[in-house]
Amino acid sequence: MTAGPALLEGSFVDRPNRFVVVIDLADGRRVRAHLPNTGRLTHVTQPGTRYMLEPVDDPKRVTRFTATRAWDGCWVALDASRAPSLLADWLAGNELPGFGPVGSLEREVGLGRRRIDLVAHTPGGAVWLEVKSGGRAQDGRALLSQTPSSRAAAQLGSLSEVVAAGAPAAVAFVVQRPDVETLLIEGDADRGWIESVTKAARAGVALLAFGCAVTHESVWIDRQLPITWAE
Repeated sequence: MTAGPALLEGSFVDRPNRFVVVIDLADGRRVRAHLPNTGRLTHVTQPGTRYMLEPVDDPKRVTRFTATRAWDGCWVALDASRAPSLLADWLAGNELPGFGPVGSLEREVGLGRRRIDLVAHTPGGAVWLEVKSGGRAQDGRALLSQTPSSRAAAQLGSLSEVVAAGAPAAVAFVVQRPDVETLLIEGDADRGWIESVTKAARAGVALLAFGCAVTHESVWIDRQLPITWAE
């Protein structure tokens, strides 16, 4: 296996837009890094927060680094787009909870005008799966996003339509941090998120949650998380 570029540690300075953070590296350089996460991330965008950056050797890139981890009492993986792949990797050796073993997976499957992350083929039939990344936590509980998302609401609505048509569907929350024991649906999350998840669950969409192990170089799902609804 070929080793990747050496990661660099630094501290958060600023976030001039959704996709860029300014980081002071330990060697004294101040650099801009791509942030692969459009959430508000208020828990890891405080001055001085520790970050891990991966150097990127791509002349087409405006930024020469990607922010891969931030410290929030533990290392939190930042790349939200990896959540479907993390779940797909986990399903290669585990059953889909509530649905059984997965024979095969399809990715980015069209559903009307939308695309759904995964379709898992199980003994009971195809299960439509939308996968959401999470990184916020408090007192050992993972929290839904504080960032409003009309796209996510529409995706969950599409899953409800799938269930109404007689097919199974689920939304899976992949929490990319190692220190959580449960996922809380209520709390201080965006009300739109809470309402969309609640409505989908009432329509029969299964809710699943998973926690991750996180090192400097790797992240992988290592457990399923129970889901709680209120204090």
